[in-house]
Amino acid sequence: MSHVLVLTTENEELETFLSQERLNDNLQHHKLRQHHTSMMSYRKILSKIFFDLNFEEPDIMTWNGELNSNQTTQLQLPEKTQEDAVIENLLQWASSTQVPYIHVSSLLKVLHKNAALTYLPLYSRTLLKSLRGKLLFEDMPPGKYRHFDLEASLVRFIVALQSKGIQIPSEIKLLFNADGLPLSKSCSNEFWPILVRIQVYDYFFAAGIYQGRGKPADVNVYLKFFAADIHHLKISGLQFEGQKINVSVCGMSSDAPAMAYILNIKGHNAFYGCRICTTRELSSGLEEVTFPEINAPLRSDSSFRKRENIQHHNNNQIRSVVENIIDDLTADVHLDYMHLVCIGCFQKILNVFFCHPFDNIRLSPAASLAISAFREHVCQYIPISDFAKKA
Repeated sequence: MSHVLVLTTENEELETFLSQERLNDNLQHHKLRQHHTSMMSYRKILSKIFFDLNFEEPDIMTWNGELNSNQTTQLQLPEKTQEDAVIENLLQWASSTQVPYIHVSSLLKVLHKNAALTYLPLYSRTLLKSLRGKLLFEDMPPGKYRHFDLEASLVRFIVALQSKGIQIPSEIKLLFNADGLPLSKSCSNEFWPILVRIQVYDYFFAAGIYQGRGKPADVNVYLKFFAADIHHLKISGLQFEGQKINVSVCGMSSDAPAMAYILNIKGHNAFYGCRICTTRELSSGLEEVTFPEINAPLRSDSSFRKRENIQHHNNNQIRSVVENIIDDLTADVHLDYMHLVCIGCFQKILNVFFCHPFDNIRLSPAASLAISAFREHVCQYIPISDFAKKA
């Protein structure tokens, strides 16, 4: 059941994350109100996107479902008044410069009083039509969850394609990811976003965001809204201007701990934690775990669903809703490249090169200085934000 929760200190980070998106949404909504009445059916869906989903609106011009690709249409838009132009310019200025709301309110009061622009509101909240400190969440122990309608997000993507003259596909394949994201080092609050990527088009959006002190207690509760959207789209497809677009899930990608949580299986360091085969791990006594067997039977989708290797699954015997979303639980579930290679194998190689006790393996001081100088040189060409993950 949905509850309206007043924002407290615990979810201030979430309001900061979504506040700029609301500002952009309201700016674009002011422009959409001037469109032709023939767009009313899709404006209802887009309105749900801009006000409920808190995402930036695509650059949409006009469309007409009754016209073919060789025809054009001229929409008779109402003429802008001077008041509308001033309000639109103020919206663009506040959005592009990211001026604090208190300064926007001060400017509005000056313009209202000294410039006799009495049609302007007195407060930034009225100008930007922002929410007044309240958001709708789903209670999800130990935190809260905000769901974004998947169908509405896909409609927005299709409309963006159409506005750019790109052919609408007959099928949309989705790749999704879910993982924890700490908000800061000083508290235990974290995000667990459900991110979706549309294959081929390299288009990303969020299907839901969880926020709380620790990950969701029940993975099936966490994914139930997303799973329900996927189930509906698989059966009914995505309806757009009389065209049915098939929607399918081609896979999931995440790191090993998140994958174990989502699939409700043992962790990667468990005795039967290997996702590829049924080999049993061995401990070398040096705080290292190895899988020495190279000819162990491979896991398959059928064996996973039948629980043939029961030691690979958690003892609670709860099946994850992901089993109803993904067709092949072995071939379509992938460990991500960053954790496997960038901060996995390559980190171990660097430790050997720089910290190995034998001189014939460890890099010389001169080689280390040369590598360090090269890294400092290339830093000016690489944004720090691209490498926020610390190894």
